[in-house]
Amino acid sequence: MILVPLHVLPDRFEEAVRGLKALTNFDGLVVTVPYKARILPFVDRLMPMGEKVGAINVMRRDRDGK
Repeated sequence: MILVPLHVLPDRFEEAVRGLKALTNFDGLVVTVPYKARILPFVDRLMPMGEKVGAINVMRRDRDGK
């Protein structure tokens, strides 16, 4: 696993996430403040705790591509 810090400006957030999701060799990301709640519309499945708190820390791609 390799972690690469990415600085995404708030007004480019949606564009950046769409671009990252389009990469076929990108398996996931760690989400930091202020984007923990803002990332939710981009996940295909949400774990129960993420639903409960309305935010996530990690987004990963499963084998099925979701």
